[in-house]
Amino acid sequence: MQAQLSVLSSSELERIQSAVHRVLAEKGVRFNIPACSDVFRGAGFQVNAEGVVRIAADQLDAALATVPRRFIRRGASPDRDVAIGDGETKFAVGSLPIWIIENGRQLERRAATLDDLHRFTRLSESLAGFEIGNPVVQPQELPVDVMHLLWNRTVSIDMTKPACCWYVTSPRTGREGLEVLRLAAGGI
Repeated sequence: MQAQLSVLSSSELERIQSAVHRVLAEKGVRFNIPACSDVFRGAGFQVNAEGVVRIAADQLDAALATVPRRFIRRGASPDRDVAIGDGETKFAVGSLPIWIIENGRQLERRAATLDDLHRFTRLSESLAGFEIGNPVVQPQELPVDVMHLLWNRTVSIDMTKPACCWYVTSPRTGREGLEVLRLAAGGI
């Protein structure tokens, strides 16, 4: 049986939606990749010289109206697929801490490692109460400009649940990350 959980009332949800509308319209979102800002500019959004996109409430609502009410996050096999929007609460493992607390005689903080990435990914995979997995930690001995490759590779090898992939920090990391996932899917 899946969990059904309502943590916010409808008035609280309305307050959050109002705050989101205000922040996106007044402060906006800054994109570091000019091509991203160009997409918004081409779609009629206000974009300043620093790449900050301001999104009016009507623009946001129109964009959200195009999103399917229900979709599937695909796992490695159909029995691992997760339906989003079916009215049931889903739980996902969080990600990206750079420190690990060792539980020994004394709690000791140390930098996350590549071995931790693999161990915590397998732990995420084994947790039955979490339908969506994640590699969880960010190894500190790895250069940031290759992290996306190792993250996506780890997801492909150690996860059968739907998982989050490494965020795109440049057009190159986006292309490389997609290539790793394409190869993991059998070269599709």
